[in-house]
Amino acid sequence: MPEGGGDRQGKFDAQGKPLLWPGNTTICPFAETHPLSVAMLEMNALIRRDWSDHIVPTPPSSYHMTILGGVDPEQKAKNNWPSGISPSVTLAQTTPILRERIAATTFDFPEKIEMEIDADRFHAPLVGVPLRPANAAMATALYDLRRQLAEAIGFHPDNLMSFMFHATYGYKYRHIPHTQKAPLRRAVHEWRRVTSEKLGIIEIPAPVFCSFETMFAFTPLLPLLHKG
Repeated sequence: MPEGGGDRQGKFDAQGKPLLWPGNTTICPFAETHPLSVAMLEMNALIRRDWSDHIVPTPPSSYHMTILGGVDPEQKAKNNWPSGISPSVTLAQTTPILRERIAATTFDFPEKIEMEIDADRFHAPLVGVPLRPANAAMATALYDLRRQLAEAIGFHPDNLMSFMFHATYGYKYRHIPHTQKAPLRRAVHEWRRVTSEKLGIIEIPAPVFCSFETMFAFTPLLPLLHKG
């Protein structure tokens, strides 16, 4: 069994168990009955059957599409910190502050957020579903929502306008040898192609500001207020 490697980033230990990795984020959480969640369960089962020595599947209750990540250990290590908040403030203490900032703001975003699986995005990580806005207007609206959120909370990630929307069904916690990665890549790309054709345009739930302690659970704190 290969040792080391993976993309744990402090989120998981060497056995794939979730570690404390607290923070906050604005996401569109999927119910377990959501069509994309149901489809992602196929990949969840594949990972458990064939790839559990390398990838840990995330529980369906945690499935979501990120709109804008907030403060977490990675951002703190980069000294990327919300304006007006002292660097001495803990990660947990930033959450109520950012919640207040979001609660004081109304946001302009589509009443229906429509996405589709980007099956042609071959270089997207194999542990998630690359998603693209259903049309140019939707893309403009979602990237503008990221801008609105960043301004509201005073926090600007490096990839503000280049972010790839996605949903995650697992984390690679141990290096996958090249000879084993090829069949995984084939299985993932085939699943993306088939599922994209099956689901077509996917309606995504409305965005919610959340907190988390690990990558296995996201606690909803505040739905974004919609203008109009």
